[in-house]
Amino acid sequence: MDEYPGVGAIVDTIQAAGVSTGVLSNTNPAHWPRLIGQGSDSPEYPTVARLQHAHASHLLGVAKPDPRIFTAFGNATGFPPSSILFFDDRTENVLGAGRAGWHARQIDHAGDTASQLLRHLGSFGITTR
Repeated sequence: MDEYPGVGAIVDTIQAAGVSTGVLSNTNPAHWPRLIGQGSDSPEYPTVARLQHAHASHLLGVAKPDPRIFTAFGNATGFPPSSILFFDDRTENVLGAGRAGWHARQIDHAGDTASQLLRHLGSFGITTR
């Protein structure tokens, strides 16, 4: 699976504006290094490799949508739940994050992901223009 078109530019713009970015992935030891670009000058997912806070379920010892993973991510990053805006394509993960106090929004991975992100970011006052 390739990166979604336009998402890299959005991430670059919000990072340039001083907004922290991260990933919380349900993954495994074989896939994680590829996802974050570990040990590669040419990562498969360059946008993910540029995110500032990268955390994986297998390293945190719990997977989404278990509420403990959202607490573990907050503890690892130092961000309180109310300051986290979370995007996921799975309903159960969005609901789990919301129950943990995060601002959680579902993304339809089959749709225009970049437009969905822009809409949700804008509703929180984060603009990329």
